[in-house]
Amino acid sequence: MADSKKVLEIIKAIGLKMEAEKEYLTELDQPIGDSDHGVNMARGFAAVEGKLPDLEGNIGTILKTVGMTLVSTVGGASGPLYGSAYMKAGMALAGKDEMDMDDFLSMMDTAVQAVEQRGKATVEEATMLDAMGPSL
Repeated sequence: MADSKKVLEIIKAIGLKMEAEKEYLTELDQPIGDSDHGVNMARGFAAVEGKLPDLEGNIGTILKTVGMTLVSTVGGASGPLYGSAYMKAGMALAGKDEMDMDDFLSMMDTAVQAVEQRGKATVEEATMLDAMGPSL
């Protein structure tokens, strides 16, 4: 069982990891992208970090706010993809102050579907879905 406080802790931890690994993410982006993924994701989660003190309430609202922040601050395709995943996850948990494992799995399924729709992609097309899919 996770409550909204725990979700905020996890979001903060994700932001810290993005900042710590931004150079590595950028390095991974070099062969197929424009070498800015790490910088963009760190910037997006820094913006999220700035909103964390004001984020209270239910888990759905928290995730939706994270998604909207990523869409507005992360460039390229990553902003809309990650943002859509978080926003749809928030919709799946709308009004919930706690989530159990069934809620979590439903949220993840919804996030994967959002990425599939936004990116017009499926598993085994060398996209982020290849990492998300096995989590279900």
